[in-house]
Amino acid sequence: MVAHASGSKLVASDSTIFSQPDAIRQDAPQPTYRIHWTLAVTDAAALWGSAFEKGLQSPGLDVAALIDVIGPREDPAVAECIAMLAAPQAMPGCSIPDFWIDHIPAPAWLPTSPWGV
Repeated sequence: MVAHASGSKLVASDSTIFSQPDAIRQDAPQPTYRIHWTLAVTDAAALWGSAFEKGLQSPGLDVAALIDVIGPREDPAVAECIAMLAAPQAMPGCSIPDFWIDHIPAPAWLPTSPWGV
């Protein structure tokens, strides 16, 4: 279903019209949306540094515990660093039932540079 704004109404492609977003019944199954984005880590040290800085702002998390989570600078736990930075914040009127990070390894045949070196 595709929705678009039409004047003061939200019109869905199946001709269902809601006069306002609050028209969704709270006792009915709620619409679900997925946000998807892909990123490539080009500088693991910079990623670790940013995750470390954000982690230091977390109440009750000391340096030793933070390093247990994101790994040491020399060997960062990349997925955990990404999670530290990308985990969704609470959104008014929404619940976030899940959040995950998948690691997609590069194919073995993919060269590391344009010259195959």
